[in-house]
Amino acid sequence: MSRRLKQLWFVVGSGLAVALVILAISFIRPDQEVVELLDLDEVNAHIDAGGVLLEMPVEDVVRLLGEGEYVEGFGGYGHDYDDLCLLVSFNYNDVVIKLDICNDQYAIYGVQVGDTIDSASDKLLAAGFELLNQKENIFKNKQVYMSLHGKSEVEQISVWLLNPEDEDVEY
Repeated sequence: MSRRLKQLWFVVGSGLAVALVILAISFIRPDQEVVELLDLDEVNAHIDAGGVLLEMPVEDVVRLLGEGEYVEGFGGYGHDYDDLCLLVSFNYNDVVIKLDICNDQYAIYGVQVGDTIDSASDKLLAAGFELLNQKENIFKNKQVYMSLHGKSEVEQISVWLLNPEDEDVEY
C-alpha cells in the first residue's frame, strides 16, 4: 500500500472516528446513565499488533517498533510502519488511540487480514460487538470501535478508542 494511500486512509479513518464521536455524544442525554466503561486490559488482551496496545504511550511504541514515518492527522498524529503494514495513531496526550492494520500476521479479537468479511463479522459479534453500520462494516463495543475494510475479504482492520475523558476535546 503506497504512502499516499495510507495517509488518505488515515485522514478518512480519523474523520470517520470524529463523526462517530459526534454521533455518539449527540445520543447521550443528561438524564441517561453513562454506558458501562470498557476494561482496557481486557480489550488489549485481544490485540496482537506487534506488541502495540491501545493507550500505550508513544515512547513505548517507538521503543518497540522504532520511529516509523511521522504522519500529521486530524485531532492527533501517527507513526506509519510501512514495513509492518501498521499505522499507529496518537492523540495529543501522546497515547495510542487507533490502529490501522493490513498485516495478515496480526489479529484483533481473532480477526485477521484475509478473513472473509462474514467470518470476521461473526467473530466480532461473538466478542460482544454490535454492528453500527453494515455498509461500512463498523462495529462498537463500549468505547472500542472497529471497522473492516474490503469487499469479500478483510484487507485492512481499524480499531480505535473513544475515551470518555476525550469527549470534550475539540478536533
